[in-house]
Order: sequence, then structure tokens, then C-alpha cells
Amino acid sequence: MIQNSSNLVETQVLAISGVLRAARIVQDLARRGRTQSEHFRCALVSVGTVDESDAKKALGGIDSLVFGLDDLTQKQPDAFLMERVRYATALLDLAKTLGKSPEASGQIGKVLAELPDHLDGAEPDSLESIGALADVYTSNLSDLTPKILIKGEQRFLEDPSLVEKVRAILLAGVRAAYLFSQAGGRKWHLFVYRKKFAAVAAQLKHNGS
Repeated sequence: MIQNSSNLVETQVLAISGVLRAARIVQDLARRGRTQSEHFRCALVSVGTVDESDAKKALGGIDSLVFGLDDLTQKQPDAFLMERVRYATALLDLAKTLGKSPEASGQIGKVLAELPDHLDGAEPDSLESIGALADVYTSNLSDLTPKILIKGEQRFLEDPSLVEKVRAILLAGVRAAYLFSQAGGRKWHLFVYRKKFAAVAAQLKHNGS
């Protein structure tokens, strides 16, 4: 749980940037079959971060959140922004559903805590680690509502290794959405406080890591 945040709005912006980062990576994978490797890696690492007291560190730092910060600050949205927003709001809803199921959230926490031992030092973006995170998503979240419908090129959506990457990143998105909720964030804040979030995001980008 996030504690003693000196700037609740900043924490919310960091967390929602993590959600939007996941949405962008999923979109990249589904539509282009690839994404920026460092953002992908940082998103995966964030899933297993235990210390949530510093949202910036928990999510991998400002540089790794540039996808989300860019979406919050852009004045001329690209053609696929609304698709990313749809993914992001679905992740927020999924995290909310998970929060209402102590059994499911407890099971996910237990599995994630045990993963380092099972993976025996494997890199976060190794096939083994990606597969393990994808399994956590499939076993614990895929049956919850809302179902997240991913759009993209059929050849990518039918690639088993790419599907595992998408599921692992969706898990990272739910993790960031949980942090957003813990900081008092709500889905409607993304729209009602759009200008405030954009201003904070711009300042975070300016200040850097």
C-alpha cells in the first residue's frame, strides 16, 4: 500500500501513467508485433516490486513511464489513443473487480511472492519469466470482468509467444491500476481531472528521473 505520499495527485499520475504504459505496450505488440524493450522490461519488473511506498520507484522511474506521460500530455491525440484509453479503463475496472475478491488478490500476491524462487534468477524479460507472469494473469484474472478485448494484426494475436507477452503486460497494467486505486484514484479522475493530470505529467517529464 502507498503510504505517506507527499503529493497524492503526483502519485496518481505516476500510477495512471503505468496503466497507460501497459496499454501502449499491448497495443504495440498486437499491432506491430514488437515494442520498446526497456519499457517492456520495466513494466515486467514492476509486477514483482514489493515496496510500494515510492510509486516512482515501484513503477520503474520516470523514463520508463514516458509512454503514459506522453498520452497524458499530448494535445493532438494520435489515431490509436482512444484504443489505449479503452485498454486503460478496462484495466482500472479489472483492478477494481480484483479488489472486491480478497481470495483472488491474496492468491496473486502469494504466487508473485513465490515467483523469484521458482524462476531461480531468470531475467524479468526472459521467456521463462514472461510465461510465469502470463500464467498468473490467465489463472487469476482472465475469468474476471471486464474481459479485455485486444485488437491488432491476426498474425500477431495468433502467435503464442506474443500472447504470453500481452498477458504478462496486462498483469503489469492491473498492478499499476491497483496502485492508482490505493492512492485514491478513480476511473473518472482520468477524464474530470484531465488538465490537472496533464500539468503534473508535464512537470514530471520536465524534472526527469
